[in-house]
Amino acid sequence: MIRRATFWGRVAMGAGLLLCLFIGPLAKAVDSPDDPHIQNVKGNAVTKTKVGIDYEEEELEKKSAANVEPIAGEKVKITSIILQPPAANWSFKTFPDDASNFVEVVVGLGQNSGIITQDAQNLQFWGTAPNDTADFWPVKAEGNLQPPPGGSGTLPHWSAKIRAYVVDLDTDTNNNGTIDDYEDEYEEYPSGRVVCLDREGDGEGLDDLGLIVLTPPDTDEGTVKLEAIEGGSRIKVWRDENKGQEVVLPATWSPAETPGQLYVDGIALGQVVLKLSHTPPEGDGMEDSVALYVTETISWCPDSNSYEEEAIAVSWEPNAYYPPGADGWLGHETADAVLNGVKDQGYNITICRYQDTSPVTPNDPDPDEDIGSCTRGNFNGACAGAVLHVMAHGNVGFFCGVFRNSEERIEDWIAGEPGTHMVAVDSDWGWYAKVYSQWLKDNWKPALDQNKAIVVFLPCHNAEGGSSSTLDACGGRVRFGNVGEVPTNITGADLAKLFGRMNGTQEGGMKRTAGKAYGDGSDYNDILMHGNGDNTHKWTTLCPAPNAVFPTAAPGNRKGAGCIIFDTYMNDDISADEAVTKAAGAMPVSTRRWFGNPDAIPYLVSFDFDKRGGGTATMRANADKCRSCENHTEGGRYMDGNRVAPNGDKKEWAF
Repeated sequence: MIRRATFWGRVAMGAGLLLCLFIGPLAKAVDSPDDPHIQNVKGNAVTKTKVGIDYEEEELEKKSAANVEPIAGEKVKITSIILQPPAANWSFKTFPDDASNFVEVVVGLGQNSGIITQDAQNLQFWGTAPNDTADFWPVKAEGNLQPPPGGSGTLPHWSAKIRAYVVDLDTDTNNNGTIDDYEDEYEEYPSGRVVCLDREGDGEGLDDLGLIVLTPPDTDEGTVKLEAIEGGSRIKVWRDENKGQEVVLPATWSPAETPGQLYVDGIALGQVVLKLSHTPPEGDGMEDSVALYVTETISWCPDSNSYEEEAIAVSWEPNAYYPPGADGWLGHETADAVLNGVKDQGYNITICRYQDTSPVTPNDPDPDEDIGSCTRGNFNGACAGAVLHVMAHGNVGFFCGVFRNSEERIEDWIAGEPGTHMVAVDSDWGWYAKVYSQWLKDNWKPALDQNKAIVVFLPCHNAEGGSSSTLDACGGRVRFGNVGEVPTNITGADLAKLFGRMNGTQEGGMKRTAGKAYGDGSDYNDILMHGNGDNTHKWTTLCPAPNAVFPTAAPGNRKGAGCIIFDTYMNDDISADEAVTKAAGAMPVSTRRWFGNPDAIPYLVSFDFDKRGGGTATMRANADKCRSCENHTEGGRYMDGNRVAPNGDKKEWAF
């Protein structure tokens, strides 16, 4: 909201009675339910003029100043008139202005006329911009106080001439991608412009800055100050998008030196309010405020690599020997922990669990050569998973893809792969396919990278060997493995904790990202977390969930903007009108839209509301329409509305 102040003045008033008239902000863009022809105007009116006794109108006019350029004939709306009549329940009437270069106004309680009381001081009046489009835009209101019905007595006539004088601070308050004039009506209320803490999940060094536009008064006198009146420790302010020069708050300039725009950088989570003010050499100053909200870094969740709404989770277990205790048996504890941890977050349509449960040992070779579902075709296709778990034997630079009881049968399984990538090797447990890290780089990594997959790769010594590490050769967005032997170090309990945090069933849904779930690793027994050389992997979720909603409380009888902010990038092939709906209430809610990062990948839905007529609204984010961003328009994990598995529950909030 634009707040302006100018000067003190007095007008001769009969009977020595005092009338204080405060004239408030002129909305730069008007949305009137009564007059659809009202359009944008260039300019803003003064905030406050106090009119007392024995003051000449001419002197008042000389002391005023302006820098606005009204458009002749357009209707304007001046809001927040504050009247202090000498007694309660006096009606207020206006008279037309004969001078063509003044705005003709009609005053009332949000309408063209009405009863003014001591308690009802916030009014609105309408007028028509003058034909004179000179720099000075005077406003003239003439009125007469009259007694209420049944009352008696005559109150004085008053008159004042006002010239516009403005300081303005703007941002994209309703998060629709543009800075609109009508946002002045509610720009100081939360959430305001949403900015991300950073874009670390998108790439190293990327950031999300919020543009603010500063309009100083058209004068050479006084000083202009930009300051944070709330949440100053949560932001930095920069001269340009490249963050080349910081503007330390509070910052002051002369009006002529005030920068036209600056960029706000979130450095800590929470609400921020910025204020731009002008202090003249004498008399009252003027000010304007805008709100911003710093939200968490936005994550990505795995892609299904299919046209399914649910993703595929794959587990490759060529040594899941049964019964337990057989020589070389690795079990299925870690696979159970991973698959159970992800299935209720949008990975429960297809779980491909490839196992060889027949032991092959020197004492009990596999008589029927049953390798279960560990076929070569399934091995090749394991990279289709959005989540991949592998438990097998291995060593630095390779792992055992499958075991069979003869070289010939392993050669058949290998099926002519280049000898440097996959070979048949004899061992105490029989023959196995020795799969080198290069094969993983050539065959699994491209798909797992594209899927933004979560990989749990547990052959022994998987994180060792530098460039020949089998863990890193797998690819994927985030990978969990270890050094040394497995499963001696990593247990199912470790992985149940890790994925319980990511699915929200542990620690109240507050550690849903891979980075927060893992922390510094000290909660786990030698589990390592790897990415691709930067920190993007830390910002990986299993499915989207709400981070914040606005408004969080009854906003008062005004217009405003609300939103729901997600923790994960979303699929905007589904319309915002479908994703977020009004579930109940008579309050008008309109213009839902997706809003996102500079690459136009969305992470929130914003909307407009109008509570001037009272009422309430209950908003609903629909889980099946709020889906994660996908390579496929039909795909995406459903939202988890309460941040705790299972996903698929809606999110509602009322105001």
